[in-house]
Amino acid sequence: MRRSNSGRKLDSSFKEACRITNVIFPPLAENGITVSRGGPLGRKISIKERVATEAAQDIIKRTTNQSVKAQMVKLLFDSDAREKARADTHARQRQKRVQNRELDEMRSQIETLKGELQSKANLSASLDTDHKNEIALLQEKLASQQQSFGQLEKQNKDVQLAASESIQKASEQLSAVTSYLARPEYDRRILHRYLKEQNVTESETAALHVIVSDKSISKEQRRKLAIDITRDHKEARNQQPLKQFVDDVKAEFGFTKDEDLEPDYVRGYRDKACDDPLLLLKLATGEEDTSIHRRNWAGDMLRLFYGWTNLDVPGLERSYWDRQAFFKEIGALRKRSIEEVERNLQTEMQTRIENKRSKEDWQALVKNDNQRARPLREAAAAGDSDALCELRDYRQCNNCAHVSHIDRTGQGHCHHCGRMYSGTQPMEWLPVVKLTELPYCAGLFPCMKI
Repeated sequence: MRRSNSGRKLDSSFKEACRITNVIFPPLAENGITVSRGGPLGRKISIKERVATEAAQDIIKRTTNQSVKAQMVKLLFDSDAREKARADTHARQRQKRVQNRELDEMRSQIETLKGELQSKANLSASLDTDHKNEIALLQEKLASQQQSFGQLEKQNKDVQLAASESIQKASEQLSAVTSYLARPEYDRRILHRYLKEQNVTESETAALHVIVSDKSISKEQRRKLAIDITRDHKEARNQQPLKQFVDDVKAEFGFTKDEDLEPDYVRGYRDKACDDPLLLLKLATGEEDTSIHRRNWAGDMLRLFYGWTNLDVPGLERSYWDRQAFFKEIGALRKRSIEEVERNLQTEMQTRIENKRSKEDWQALVKNDNQRARPLREAAAAGDSDALCELRDYRQCNNCAHVSHIDRTGQGHCHHCGRMYSGTQPMEWLPVVKLTELPYCAGLFPCMKI
């Protein structure tokens, strides 16, 4: 069945329309969305539209009525135009909403930035105010410091001037004392009164500066003096000349620490083991397991602190009661005071020294005692209480009238005349108290007194 000329024209028009539509929407054509006979019209469509479009295409395909075909084609184009217009409207609305959202965000950011800018401005103003306040405060402090510095500078000048005057005065006083000591008119009472009038401050530390300069003191006395410095004058310990003195004493004894200067018996006196004589006995006899050095130490401490030297503990062959009586006697011992211990040690040392002295050494000592007692006697007679107190340490031989220190009166005889305590004509030591009635020894050797 041949188509009419109008049908052929409609088919060609439909094909041309499909070609033009694909040209107008190439992106859709590239995505497989094309407008052709029996296909989509260049856009994405819904399921309902697709069903309607397929129905229209089916009608166009099946019908031979060109008028109906033309109407279907027109309906498809009109529907596509409406949908395109609706899609364009929706796209513009979406774009407008996006732009509105962007504008809202930008407005919000602008408000936020304005708030931050205002906050920064407020902070800057606050910092500027604080900075000005700090500058004012610093200027005020600077003025105060300058004023204080001026006052301190003035005080420093006054102190330097006073120190210079004090140094000059001290130098003059020292020169006066030194010069007076060299004069034959020297009198201890006058010097004492002069120093008292000068308001001279007495200080043990200052006295130590003079004492340590004495090179004639014994080794043990130097050690004791160093102990006193490290224990009672800790601040002056590191000042010259005391520092050099202590360091020299430590080197002399081979010590490295100040604590080593303290004798073993002083450290032992603080040991808790020395508070129990029974424990010391057990340590000394080996009943307590300890080293040889510790055993010897315990024996020495028992002798020094308790005066006990018997380390023969009754054995098991002795009765129980004998052993208990021995331990009871040990436990009842009284611990000596540290002063008593030191006196005993001094006596022992003095005894050892005296046993080593020759007759000539004793005579030289008592000669010095007699010479020392002469000015003391004259000063005491004039009313010097210090001289009288010092004379109490001297004794006079009733045979030769020689005066000796009490340290030289314990050997059983007078070292000047040789008279013994015993015999047909024993001698005795008399206290030097009645100064005006006592004769005085000339101190010549050998003594002519019989």
